[in-house]
Amino acid sequence: MKKSIQAILKDSFIQNNIIFFFGSFGVAVLNYLYYPILGRIMSIEDFGEVQVVLSILVQVSILFTVFSYLKINLITNHPDKKERERLTASLEKFALLLSLVIFFLILIFSGLLKKYLQFQSLYPFVGLAFLLPLGVPLTFRTAYLLGRKKFFKASVAGAISAVGKTVFAVIFIYLGFRTFGAIAALLLSQILAIAYLSYQRHGTFSLIPLSALRAKVRGSKPLNEEIKKGFFIFVILISIAFLFTSDIIFVRLFFSPAQSGLYSGIATIARIIFFVTASISGVLLPSVKINAKEKNRKLLKKSFLLICLLGGSSMLAFMFFPGFFIKLLIGSKFLVLKNLLPWLSLSLFLTAILNLMLVYYIAHQKYIVSLFALVGTATVILLSFLHHNSLLAIIFNFIISTVLVMILIFIWTASRRDYQNA
Repeated sequence: MKKSIQAILKDSFIQNNIIFFFGSFGVAVLNYLYYPILGRIMSIEDFGEVQVVLSILVQVSILFTVFSYLKINLITNHPDKKERERLTASLEKFALLLSLVIFFLILIFSGLLKKYLQFQSLYPFVGLAFLLPLGVPLTFRTAYLLGRKKFFKASVAGAISAVGKTVFAVIFIYLGFRTFGAIAALLLSQILAIAYLSYQRHGTFSLIPLSALRAKVRGSKPLNEEIKKGFFIFVILISIAFLFTSDIIFVRLFFSPAQSGLYSGIATIARIIFFVTASISGVLLPSVKINAKEKNRKLLKKSFLLICLLGGSSMLAFMFFPGFFIKLLIGSKFLVLKNLLPWLSLSLFLTAILNLMLVYYIAHQKYIVSLFALVGTATVILLSFLHHNSLLAIIFNFIISTVLVMILIFIWTASRRDYQNA
């Protein structure tokens, strides 16, 4: 037994998971503090607004996460250092240009967002717009550390951002800036994290990615191939983000601001399941090697077991003791919806497993799974517009859609005997 444990601990994949897990878990705890603290010092309506803005931010930021995945793949698998650096610089410039386009679109449509999402002010959307260009250097510099398997330093950057946004948010909210203050806190914390990452990468505190600004985004076969891959990865990741966060937006559309705020609090607790398991997919992505079939299968099995251990235990705790965790984490004013926590926990656990499956296929560059992910997104949108008579109905829509994507992947894998070739 002792030898078995020692053998497990000597496994490099397990070691990387331990480092990144504890780093990510610490960051997740620090990140999570942002929500219960805000839930206690803000009104339910304001707290609901913050959650909606963050949900939109997660989904829009998927564009830049795509480029992060491409960079990690290049660092892991591209043999030519000079060509690799040229491609990553070009991708970062392309991402910056995209972020500026979305920046102006959000500013232009901020009035409509305020109206249809029932906000009291459009300033939170202005803050959201400014977060996007900052997200590009943050994403790419973090991707560099992950691609080099410098998981501890990547975790430190996450901790700086997590602590900063909570401290700044408390200050700004007490100064009377409400929802905008919580979003402005994210801006300042991102700036601090980018400065740290820049120092780790270049030895300076530059916030502007100079190499990317100098890069030429000209059509070339390698760059076009990477952008083509990026499109499929985007479809996959936006689908996961949609299943992970958009329930809050649907609740905001179909229910009152007060109910939306209460639901956001319960959803914040359930999302712990996704947060504590996210590091596993993060380690799996740079660990998978093309043409290393047997090793990759073993990595997938280990990752699945880790998710069942961490995510499954969290899900069971929330299912059996919902009232206790709600009072402990966000306060008794959210207890009125405690019956939702078990079902939301199940939904997030299934989403965590689906995320692992999709990341595995991304690492293998088998982008046909993007079609299945797209089916899941379309299904949850259709069901949510047709069936939203209760908050529980919204949750069931997401569970059904997640399970549907899993079934499609299993059928496709079995039909092609992909488990033998992956």
